[in-house]
Amino acid sequence: MEARSYRDMVITMTSTLFALFCVLQALDVYTTDRALRQGGRELNPLLAKLFEVVGDHLPVLIASKLLITAAVWYYIADPVWLGGLCIFYGLVVFNNFNQIKS
Repeated sequence: MEARSYRDMVITMTSTLFALFCVLQALDVYTTDRALRQGGRELNPLLAKLFEVVGDHLPVLIASKLLITAAVWYYIADPVWLGGLCIFYGLVVFNNFNQIKS
């Protein structure tokens, strides 16, 4: 069996982190929707204002996640940056779950 090259390992790591990032985006939409329906509030001031303007938070959430995911796919191929984004969105989802539980 041939040893995997460093490039192959980076590609695998980047692909795995991007898949995790996508899962975290979906969880963020789900948990934010649940929290807002239970009376929670959006901590991102830009999204909160868009929720007010549009009147329904779910389309804004989905559109923002699609844009963020597309931007990350196009611009960020570095596993360190992807890892940092996964940590950040992991904390966002954790905070949302805490809002739902309380």
